[in-house]
Amino acid sequence: MLGVTLREVVALFAVGAFVVATAVNLEIASDVFITARDYVVASFDWFFTGVATCCLLATIWIGADPRFNVRLGADHERPEFTNLAWFAMLFSAGLASGVLYWATAEPITHFQGNPHLAMEAAAPQTAEAAQTAVTLTIFHWGLHGWSFYVLTGLGIAYFSFRRGLP
Repeated sequence: MLGVTLREVVALFAVGAFVVATAVNLEIASDVFITARDYVVASFDWFFTGVATCCLLATIWIGADPRFNVRLGADHERPEFTNLAWFAMLFSAGLASGVLYWATAEPITHFQGNPHLAMEAAAPQTAEAAQTAVTLTIFHWGLHGWSFYVLTGLGIAYFSFRRGLP
């Protein structure tokens, strides 16, 4: 059977059934998805914050510990760009969409309503909503958010340039 395992067939069937059930009745699917989202946000927001904090601490540890001072390339190769040039490239690439669009769109979107407002019993478009909107935006665009990018980029760079993997 084309080298397909039973696990893959079951997964394909489950995804197909999920898509068909969603397409058959969008209203019920919407209610189920909203309920599931609200449950996850209300029950596991501590987990999301904890994972982001662990990533931030790991990033700081990797940056500060001399054992992690590994050249991303062969030992004999010298960097093509200076540290300042690298910082400028990474900073501008990472903030390009944020500065032009999301830095203003995200807090406005949160201000108009999000699950955190419901958990805090705050109404949209109030002073409490504005404070929550700015807090969420700072969390997304602050050091916690950047730590995900740093760890992912370091992992890709290390295995690509140091280990020679694609």
